[in-house]
Amino acid sequence: MIKEGKFLVFCIERYNNAKHLTRKQVTMLFRKYRIPEYILSCFELYC
Repeated sequence: MIKEGKFLVFCIERYNNAKHLTRKQVTMLFRKYRIPEYILSCFELYC
């Protein structure tokens, strides 16, 4: 789970920088649309 967690943090930081949002805003958006679950479900396919 360590690799998956690091990858999720990487995705949050990249989105944060691209959209100029705070980490809290990104976290709220990701939770609202269940993005962490989606990213982690695809983790094995891409990494």
